[in-house]
Amino acid sequence: MDSQNASYNAGQAKGQAQEKASNMMDKASDVAHSAQDSMQQMDSQNASFNAGQAKGQAQEKASNMMDKASNAAHSAQDSMQQAGQQMQEKAQGAADSIKTALNSKN
Repeated sequence: MDSQNASYNAGQAKGQAQEKASNMMDKASDVAHSAQDSMQQMDSQNASFNAGQAKGQAQEKASNMMDKASNAAHSAQDSMQQAGQQMQEKAQGAADSIKTALNSKN
């Protein structure tokens, strides 16, 4: 009987150990899946953050380019006004020279 009891107890202990090992494997698998889900969520959040950051940088660059274009347009306008004023002054000088030359002949 003692050997039957020992064999029974050994079988029972083996079954309990297998059950505990199975439970531990299930828990480890659940933890691994949870970690994987967390990583995917973090990747998604990082991708959203990076996309938002890239959008902000693109908007900033576009704004800077618009500012530069505006400054270039103003500079060109100023240059054209100065050139126009210089041409007008030269034309006035030429007209004055012609008037003076005509008056001196009279």
